[in-house]
Amino acid sequence: MTKIKTTVSTTQKSLLISALIIMLGLTLAWIILNTEPEAQREGATKKTAMLVETIPVEIGDFTPVIEVMGTVLPSRDVQLQAQVNGQVQSLSDAFIPGTIVNKGDKLLQIDPQDYKNQIIQSKSQLQKAQTALQIEMGEQIAAQRDYERLGRELEEPQKSLVLRKPQLTNAQAAVSEAQAQLDQANLNLARAQIKAPFDAQIQNIHVNLGSQVSNGTILADLVGVETYWVEASVPISQSSWINNTNDNQDKLVTIRDRLSWPDDVSRQGRLLSLIGQVDNESRMARILISVDDPLALENPQLPRLTIGTYVSSLIPTKKLTNVARIERQYIRKNDTLWIMDNQQLNIKQLNVIFRDNQYVYVKDTLQRGEQIITTDLSRITQGAAVRVDNQQQDEN
Repeated sequence: MTKIKTTVSTTQKSLLISALIIMLGLTLAWIILNTEPEAQREGATKKTAMLVETIPVEIGDFTPVIEVMGTVLPSRDVQLQAQVNGQVQSLSDAFIPGTIVNKGDKLLQIDPQDYKNQIIQSKSQLQKAQTALQIEMGEQIAAQRDYERLGRELEEPQKSLVLRKPQLTNAQAAVSEAQAQLDQANLNLARAQIKAPFDAQIQNIHVNLGSQVSNGTILADLVGVETYWVEASVPISQSSWINNTNDNQDKLVTIRDRLSWPDDVSRQGRLLSLIGQVDNESRMARILISVDDPLALENPQLPRLTIGTYVSSLIPTKKLTNVARIERQYIRKNDTLWIMDNQQLNIKQLNVIFRDNQYVYVKDTLQRGEQIITTDLSRITQGAAVRVDNQQQDEN
């Protein structure tokens, strides 16, 4: 019984000691937390001006350039057709697709023998008609003499018959008909020889040696080589800016084939006309540009244009006077511009009158020499402090 009492007393002492230790620990923790020194922030909220780069506003007279895309087309495109019947007797060595031929060059020959025979027959018929006319002229003299011997005036119908006027008319008509037949025979003989109608490149051939052709048979496809056209589309809103005057200098157009030519290579064309028709699919205005010597036959150093390719055309517009020209990359949201004014950021609303692919042209909004902020900033506030890089200041 005494042993049990001793064990209970020992357990109570242990619990009491543990409780005292816990209470002591909590008291010390409370004292430490409530007596910790507070950190003081000094100068943490000091504001620093944003570092930017700037360029001056450029004001002057400029001629914007509109870049449009268009397709290269031949200015002359013809299907060469036969005008007579016969068999192809011979072909020129130049009668090959891709070959350049000059106006008047012989391309092929249709068998001419039938037409030579027609000439011989027509000449014979003409000689017979001319002989008959000469005989009739003699009869005319005899008829006039007989009429005079009659000694009296006849009515016109009887007089015409007595003087053989119908016979004379018939003989003269026979001569004219025979001459026309001879002329046609000579023309057919000439048409049996097919020649190039203009300086051209042969695109396709549709006959060969021995082919039987007739009037209207397509022999070859030809395109002129003196000039090509570029038919391009331009937005309706920009078409009114294109200078369509008679000044050839203002109509010069730069042509680039970005897929085939190096970046620094171009051709010069000339604005030919504004086509008075809107494209049904794109609803854009159509313009026509001419390019001389497209195959570089006269100047082999120039790049060659290829029919059907898609090329870029840089077209000058009407001149703009006393405007500011700004690169498009510096124009901000809603046509605004960031200006550095007395070390502060000034957001200016612009009066944009024209845009091309590289620049925006502004009227009556900016002053010469104002500094455009070119640096992209994450947070923008009207009047925010800005400063220029010291190196840029030294350069300026």
